[in-house]
Amino acid sequence: YVEIPPALSPEAPMGQDQTKNQDQTKRIIHSTDVEGNKHGCTIDSLIFRPAAYGLVFRDSDLLVVDTKFGLSLPGGRIELGEHHEEALKREIFEETNVRAHVEMICSVDTSYWHDRGADYHCLSHFFRCEYADGELSTANLSEDERTRWDCKPFWIPTETAVERGFRRTADWRKAISVAGVLIVLPAAALAALLS
Repeated sequence: YVEIPPALSPEAPMGQDQTKNQDQTKRIIHSTDVEGNKHGCTIDSLIFRPAAYGLVFRDSDLLVVDTKFGLSLPGGRIELGEHHEEALKREIFEETNVRAHVEMICSVDTSYWHDRGADYHCLSHFFRCEYADGELSTANLSEDERTRWDCKPFWIPTETAVERGFRRTADWRKAISVAGVLIVLPAAALAALLS
């Protein structure tokens, strides 16, 4: 979340100068690491990180990556000069060895993430995808990624994925609901998802 100085808040009286003489770069941003710890930083220290994540379906199963930090959707950084769909396909293939067809964007989420001493302003794009081909494997990951994340891709019934939950660096719930998953969820999982 962001701490906004009173003069910049939407509730500030009209006529007050809300932008001049304010050093926007000194606002405090609170980022979260994969273990849920909070870290404070200023805006000028943030690194912008656009990313793409796939809700990859094969029938009623969802492709997930189990890491030592919890379940995650396959995906990651969009490199400079890379089209978002190409980045998504690359990331899904690297993490799972699966090729997927990108169907539609479901959601965009902003989060602030802390990793290895750096703070990131993440703009995460979530896409509904359909399985095309490939057998699950982490052979395409670098040794560092395999060791650091301890990734294990697998297919999981959608309702089970929702019940288990995902690691929280971005809000995946909106994406999963837009992707059409709510149709297959039992009532208890739906209630947990929307709470």
